[in-house]
This record gives sequence, C-alpha cells and structure tokens, in this order.
Amino acid sequence: MFLLKALVKFISNFPRRGARRNARLVSELPGSRDKPANPELQSYAAKEIYRILGGDPFWGPLVEMCVRFSGCQTTEEIDDFISAHAESRNGTFPATLHVGQGWNPELALWFLGDKAEFLRAYVCPFVGRWTTLEWRQGPADSWRESGYKPAGRRGCVDTISYFQFADERQPSKVASMTQEFGRNADRLIRNACGVAPPDALLDAIASHNEFVGVIGCANVRFTFEGSNPQDWTVPPTVSFDLCLTWKSSLTVDGSSQ
Repeated sequence: MFLLKALVKFISNFPRRGARRNARLVSELPGSRDKPANPELQSYAAKEIYRILGGDPFWGPLVEMCVRFSGCQTTEEIDDFISAHAESRNGTFPATLHVGQGWNPELALWFLGDKAEFLRAYVCPFVGRWTTLEWRQGPADSWRESGYKPAGRRGCVDTISYFQFADERQPSKVASMTQEFGRNADRLIRNACGVAPPDALLDAIASHNEFVGVIGCANVRFTFEGSNPQDWTVPPTVSFDLCLTWKSSLTVDGSSQ
C-alpha cells in the first residue's frame, strides 16, 4: 500500500512536470527495505530507461520508481524489468501469456468503458505481481478514482475488481450510486465475460445483497457493506464491491483448481 500511495502521489505531479526530464529522480526515491541502493545500478537504470522509453513524462519516472522498489541487483534484472514495462506501455503482450489463462491486459484496462476519462498503466512494483495505476485526464476532479482495477502477472490479468462507496447520510447519493454501479457492472460483465449479467446479480446490486456465482469465464462475487456504527474514526459510508476472478485459476470459494 505504501508503494501504491507513493506512485499515486507521484503521478499527481505529472501535469506540473511536463516533459522535462528529472535526471536526479532515481537517487531521490526511497529504496527497497531489505536491499540497499546501488548508485551504479541506479545510474545504469536511468540511462536504459531513457534509451528505451525516451523522455516520456509518465513512463520514464514511473519505471524508475518501480525499478528502485523492486530491488534489482544486477543489470540483467534491470534490463528484464525495463523491457517488461516497455511491453506494458506499448500493449504488446504475447498472446501465449493470457490465452486460456486470463484476460488480455490491453483489453482488460478498458472493460469499464471509461477510456476517455481515465488513463491506466500496469506496473510491477514487486516480482511476479502486476497491478494497475490510473490518473484522470484533465484537471477537474483529478483526485477522484474510478474504483476499477485489473491485476495479475506479466501479460495476463486474472483478477478484476470494481469498488465504489457513498455517504450513508445522503440517501439520494446512495440511490444514485446503486444505479450507476448496476450500469457499470452490466458493462463490465458483458466486456469481460462475453455474456449478459444474470438478473440475480443485477437484483443483488439493486437490493444491496450478496451475489456469488460463475458468469462465463469468471467467478463473480458482489458484496455490499453498510457503515459500522461502532467505528467513529471513519465517515458513515456504504460500499459496493464487485470482483471477477478467472475461473481456471480459482474457484468461487478461493480454493485452487
């Protein structure tokens, strides 16, 4: 979570950075907790990132940060790491990595149908697990998140989550969120699973009840949670949570097949 918060904070500064290259960025970033920073490797990574990604104002600094957190200890590890992120930026994921094993990462980024509103990228802050970062296009509501997050391994998305919340003290906002979440869930299921969502799922969203089942290629779970009246540390919110897991890797109850 610390890494993701750091990356999101960093991304928020991109419009102010413009295309200017910050050559000192790597040395200013916090290092891996268990592996000390190596100035020579930092310098090598910065040069290779610039050579491969150019002066890209988003991807260059982002990959530099990820390399630092990954704790790469050799130039070969850095080369592999940068190459995989270049593949992610270009959307050139080998089909062999996801066919029959999960969703195509390039398509999964936009199953929610909000490409005009958000930009997203896959990053690998730790070996073996890729996650999604997003940033809102345009200055308005730049901090508002979509709640949509595909995740998986390099070249293959195996989990898709969609989360929203509303203030319980404002019934009209809860009602509006219920309708919006139902519409987006319908779009997401159609795009990710290739079939229309069953009435049972849409009814569960509308009535704020749980749904667990298999839809097309995915195990699907929807949960609705009300606020905890005993917890005075957080606002009284209600949350909508939809999770799709590629069914060849996990069953609905979370056990391996």
